[in-house]
Amino acid sequence: MLCSCRRLYQPRACLRTVRASWPLTLPFHSARTAFRLGRDQARPLLVVAAKKGKGGGKKGGGGQKKGPGSLADIPKPPEPWKDPEVIMENLLLVESFRRKVGRPLLEGELEIQEIAETLWKAPMAILSSNDGDSEGEPPVFRYANEAALTLMGFDKLEDMIGAPSQARTDDSAEAQAGRERLMAEMLEKGFLDVQTPLKRHTLQGQPIQAQEATLWAVEAPTGELLGSAIAMWRWVGADGKERGPRAAPSEEAQESPDQSSAEPSEQLAAAEAAAAEQAQAVRELKEGKGLDNSSSEVQAAVDELLKRKAAVDKLKQ
Repeated sequence: MLCSCRRLYQPRACLRTVRASWPLTLPFHSARTAFRLGRDQARPLLVVAAKKGKGGGKKGGGGQKKGPGSLADIPKPPEPWKDPEVIMENLLLVESFRRKVGRPLLEGELEIQEIAETLWKAPMAILSSNDGDSEGEPPVFRYANEAALTLMGFDKLEDMIGAPSQARTDDSAEAQAGRERLMAEMLEKGFLDVQTPLKRHTLQGQPIQAQEATLWAVEAPTGELLGSAIAMWRWVGADGKERGPRAAPSEEAQESPDQSSAEPSEQLAAAEAAAAEQAQAVRELKEGKGLDNSSSEVQAAVDELLKRKAAVDKLKQ
């Protein structure tokens, strides 16, 4: 059963047992069965729970007593896509997208952990939020991939999860009415492709725009509405530059030499290597120098990384 709190990304009590309608019947710690995107089969049960230890240790003692099913003692992995909570959220996102939109969010046949890593590193910006709760609590963010995290001005995923999603939107009456119309249309159809600008602002209050995006309803396998998500294919960042996999190619990309003469496989390998190299450069700036996303040096490096990822995505198509 899903937790009645309806906040998908509060899974301390929600992740014990989750019903799944996609071909998935194994715990994450031993997941090696392929998750085939676009496949429409039904299997009953996905159990996501830490193994219980055997014997040892006295009951009681100091410290705060943890409730049943607590995952508080499990350390967060350094890579967000390895976190079981993130993996669970990602599976719901990609499966809801496939059911509602009728096409896969990610291409190819991917294993469980590959889905989470691919979504995290994808060139499009992905955001999801819940629908609040029955007590009037506002919607909060459930997930953001690396591109969305950088766009919104957050340094870490855990800093963004649980933050009010409406706080990052234009709060004018006109903008609010426009959002309500879009959401009503999206909920009626299950998804909505948007070509008009959607205004938001970063954590630092800087304006940004999604210029081409897809909105879709995120549902539990039971059909219960859990919230909504957006995939931004093209956007304008706080610095006024257009980015995303569908953004117009930069002058540097247009003038890149020796690309036309290389074989497609060689071009893809070179593009992937360039993207990996730039990703390492971003990590070194953040982890080695201790810089964050407000640093102009980091922003420039991330801009270049997004361009290289977009080039990889274009070659794959």
